Amino acid sequence: MYPDFPSAASTGPLSCLPQQLGVAQRLIIAYQRQIQSLALALEASQAQVATLERECALHQQRYIDQGHALSESAERCRDLRSRLWRQQQYNLQLKSALEKSFPDHHIGQSLLASLSQTPLTSSTTVPIPPWSEVQPPPPTAALPAGAAKPRLDLPVFE
Repeated sequence: MYPDFPSAASTGPLSCLPQQLGVAQRLIIAYQRQIQSLALALEASQAQVATLERECALHQQRYIDQGHALSESAERCRDLRSRLWRQQQYNLQLKSALEKSFPDHHIGQSLLASLSQTPLTSSTTVPIPPWSEVQPPPPTAALPAGAAKPRLDLPVFE
């Protein structure tokens, strides 16, 4: 790495000093250029690392946000499926009760057909609240004396 300097014994101590000084100065200049080049490369690499770290942090945050959104969507889906299942069970029980209440097959079938033809998304449709939001029904007024209590064979949901 270092150039071979002529020995001081062969040429005399003072005659080779200017030559050694020139070689040393050229080496210093070459080393300074190399240091400067490496410093620039280091700065560029550090800037790239900082950019990649910022992008990584953004991607991680986006991943976390998407995970939360997915969890919320899955929870909503479970809730809607549960509500749909309960509504279907209620509809089956209503159908069974109507079939029992109307022994004449034609009347029951026409009533069921008219019920099934009503659109589910009409403007008067009230959304079904989750069970956690359902309030108990208000107490009903007492029936007048002698009035028969209506009979429905529907199970009570609790």
